[in-house]
Amino acid sequence: MEVAIWVFAVGLMPPLFTTGTTYAAAIVPVAFAAVVLMTLPYTMLMGLLPSGGAHGAGAGLWGLSRGVGVLAGPLLAGLATELTASIDALSFAATQGYASIFGVSAVLLLASLPFLRGVDESTMRETTGSTFLGRDSSGSDASPPAPGDS
Repeated sequence: MEVAIWVFAVGLMPPLFTTGTTYAAAIVPVAFAAVVLMTLPYTMLMGLLPSGGAHGAGAGLWGLSRGVGVLAGPLLAGLATELTASIDALSFAATQGYASIFGVSAVLLLASLPFLRGVDESTMRETTGSTFLGRDSSGSDASPPAPGDS
């Protein structure tokens, strides 16, 4: 997960420095990191929450935090665009400040790293019996049995 955050955050930086199209070729790893970051946090959360009523409350808080991000992100990006539109540095002048939205995203992604470091893999193994690589706690493949296997 930390690797995905770094790949995504660093991948968002080139538009701050250039308006060239050669950056488009490098978008595949950045897009893959984005997909990981959109799906994996919920999986991590479900393994860390206790069963019962607290499970639903935790999932609700997670959903609330995602909603706050959806509301605050565009506001912060708009503010950054307005503030950097007249700056003659990096690629802000050429994009009328719109390049700053990538910087806002990168900063917010990197700001999430300290929260992620509080979740260690041993805790995930204890609560879910597997890591995020599809292996169970013994290191063997944790894929579900094929139909007809017992």
